Amino acid sequence: MKKILNTTLYIVLFYCITGCSNTNSVAKEKVTIRITSPEINSLKRDDLNSRLGYNNELEKLKARNVLNCVIKNNSDEKLLFIFDPIRFPAGALESCVTDKNNIEKKLKKINNILGGEGESSLQILKLKRELVKYRDDQYEGMDIPNINFYDDYHKNSFVLMPGEEKVFKLKIYLPILTHNPANFDELPFSYYNNLSNSDRFSLIYRLDPTIYEKSLPKWELEALKRNGIKFYKDSIKSNSIPINLLN
Repeated sequence: MKKILNTTLYIVLFYCITGCSNTNSVAKEKVTIRITSPEINSLKRDDLNSRLGYNNELEKLKARNVLNCVIKNNSDEKLLFIFDPIRFPAGALESCVTDKNNIEKKLKKINNILGGEGESSLQILKLKRELVKYRDDQYEGMDIPNINFYDDYHKNSFVLMPGEEKVFKLKIYLPILTHNPANFDELPFSYYNNLSNSDRFSLIYRLDPTIYEKSLPKWELEALKRNGIKFYKDSIKSNSIPINLLN
């Protein structure tokens, strides 16, 4: 009788353990990002120590990808996200490349001022100052602590309701990730070195909401609170897709 009871207890414990394990394995993540494009192309380049980026517009065109992506809110909360799918990498959305052993490859950067040296560089810096002044004039008198962050928030934020998903397209260049020239970044490009056909590409979303909570005007934060909207605080990693090298 004692043996039967022990056997029964073992079976019940085994069922509970495996049942919990199965439940955890199928549990939905709070938010998911999925790349629906089958692959991403990258030019094979061996001269990435150059300060020139892509050699010409045709080469840059070959390096361009437009990825189809979906972000979905699986939670019961109203969640706010910030990223710009056109200007990549930007905001809270980043790239991630891993090798066949699932080891992440570091993104390298080349320091340079867009436009080179001399008169062209001075013209660009002058235009940049004019654009910044025009932007600042738009927000004058609105009690905004940090115009840079508010402008980013105003242009690139969106809210996902519970169960809602958003389809978006993402323009990405590989191996050199180029920025939108309108931003006149001091880092005109960052790049991945020695990519191979065994590498895989994915996206990572990570945002420190405290920066925006300190930088947005009080009236904007109060409106979010009244409507039950929260900044999404955790990181998200998408599925990975293969990298296809082009000569």
